[in-house]
Amino acid sequence: MLTDTTEITLVTEAKVGAKQWSPGSQNGAPKNAPMLLVSEESDAGQWSEFADVASETGDVYAVWDVSTYKLIQTVWAIGEPVSLVAQGKAMCNMALTAARFSKGGVRSLVLVDYGLDEGEVPPFGNTTCPLVLVRGRQSEVADHQQVVNARSALGSKCKLVELENCGNRAAESCPQDFAATVEWFLGEAA
Repeated sequence: MLTDTTEITLVTEAKVGAKQWSPGSQNGAPKNAPMLLVSEESDAGQWSEFADVASETGDVYAVWDVSTYKLIQTVWAIGEPVSLVAQGKAMCNMALTAARFSKGGVRSLVLVDYGLDEGEVPPFGNTTCPLVLVRGRQSEVADHQQVVNARSALGSKCKLVELENCGNRAAESCPQDFAATVEWFLGEAA
């Protein structure tokens, strides 16, 4: 269930604006680690259907307009380890860097629409946490070859899922398939 915009207070006492979905189920089911959604856009609508499903077993937060440093502090502030879901190349690069420097604060990484051109390298390719790249097969943001290049650069532990009949921003364009993919991946990562 989506709550209003909230502020997360960081160690430095700075504040980060976030949308928060509180757990919808309090039936004693095991609570998952918090999930942190990272995007360049401040519209929670792109995440809402996916976040409603994901929040059934744990807290879900969406943040935007943060630096890598603030992202790492946000991970620490909401309680680690978190599952980090990033969308778009800039935010995915930031998430990879945050996973490296948060020293175990990131439980798993889901990178959406992340691709690399031939010869391009990610900012951090040796993550120890489980990692999946998700792309809608009809995405215009990252083509198939760019995502395959990213998967190769990120190593053998990286999984790749391309969703059929899905375009850019999979959480918005095909939320049910995206939610099933993330649930499967988090189950595998546990």
